[in-house]
Amino acid sequence: MHGKLAGLALLALGTAQADAGLQWQMEGQLGGVFTSGNTQTTTVDAGLKLNLQYGQYLSEQQLQGLYKEENGVTSARRWQYDSRVERQLGEHNAVFFSSQLLRDDFAGFERQDSLLLGYRHSWVWGAHTLQLRPAAGYRISTLQDSADDEDEMIASVAMDYRWQFSKQASLENQFQSDWGQSNIHSTNTLAVQAQLVDRLSLKVSLLLDHNSEVEATRKNLDTTTSIHLVYQLR
Repeated sequence: MHGKLAGLALLALGTAQADAGLQWQMEGQLGGVFTSGNTQTTTVDAGLKLNLQYGQYLSEQQLQGLYKEENGVTSARRWQYDSRVERQLGEHNAVFFSSQLLRDDFAGFERQDSLLLGYRHSWVWGAHTLQLRPAAGYRISTLQDSADDEDEMIASVAMDYRWQFSKQASLENQFQSDWGQSNIHSTNTLAVQAQLVDRLSLKVSLLLDHNSEVEATRKNLDTTTSIHLVYQLR
């Protein structure tokens, strides 16, 4: 079952064809902290994002990873792959299929993998854009220190807001909450990005990751503050 879920997540990579009508955009981001002396710390936070559009089809693929080590002891190790494929129904509406693979060795859940089918509606006014994406689907979860998987149907809602307040700077907020019988998993990412030169930007972000049900020794809320350099290709 797990292999089928991972395979479905990767199918989105083949939705666009190499053709003159294909539009694409790729960006990579990298942040890190390295200290030595009395305290030796290594923190690496990186991501890669690819957007494809071919006619009425849109594909968005995103891979993110975080690793932290202090005095030889690993204190954070997380990676996440998100995929979404849309079929546009008009200027502001679309149906979509999305998948997520999440691994986190130090959060309440070791793994949370999901498949969703939903509807997207967008509002645009001036420099502001708002997207609402209700959906339903299936999730496989594994608690830390547990060998048992929890399979369940889930309901989901996502909301993305973007404010392009100047030609060189923007503010984004991305929220998603997935409701299941065993757990409610919610994330919110607030980010400000400013262009430094033609293709290079500086990005500061705050991630809130909340699970309603965790082991007694774990916290419900994890927060990550990051500063990245972002390089964009078109």
